[in-house]
Amino acid sequence: MRGPGPDVLVLGRYRLTDKVADDRTSSYWRGFDERLRRAVGVRLMPMSDPRADRLRDAARRASLVTDRRAVHVLDTAEDTEHELLVVVTEWVPATGLGDLLTARGGEALPARDAATIALEVALFLAAAEEAGVAHGHVRPNCVLVTDGGEVRVRGLAVDQALHGTEPEVDPELADVHGAGAVLYAGLTGRWP
Repeated sequence: MRGPGPDVLVLGRYRLTDKVADDRTSSYWRGFDERLRRAVGVRLMPMSDPRADRLRDAARRASLVTDRRAVHVLDTAEDTEHELLVVVTEWVPATGLGDLLTARGGEALPARDAATIALEVALFLAAAEEAGVAHGHVRPNCVLVTDGGEVRVRGLAVDQALHGTEPEVDPELADVHGAGAVLYAGLTGRWP
């Protein structure tokens, strides 16, 4: 990684500008694809991490899902110089469901909004399952709502590779639980 300044990292064709999330072994960045001139999300993980192969496989499987509600995987790469696995997704300017609920002070969404969001998530999970890919780890901020009300879901298969299934059951059953949890959260203002 090269850095023209303290807040910008350059990794190949991707300029990473804002670290959005960081856990023990991986980080997620907002970035820019210099070649295609578009915003992207970039997950970095050391190749030495025991989950790296699972993450690469999950990203490849997720890239097969073309449903309009998916936050699409655009690329995977290995940065051999820094020994990093790089997973690139589209960047969707939106607010996570968890952040929406927090902004409302934990108050429920209007019932119609909660039902619409949950329906869109359920339809997405069904389309992904039809393509042979489970999300496996639906959580509040993987459900995104744009300013125009469009619902998008990020982390398909990738979140499962990183964190396991939630709850710890078969990934398809975890997705059923996840769709129900989205509806519950919208109607109650809190994640079950």
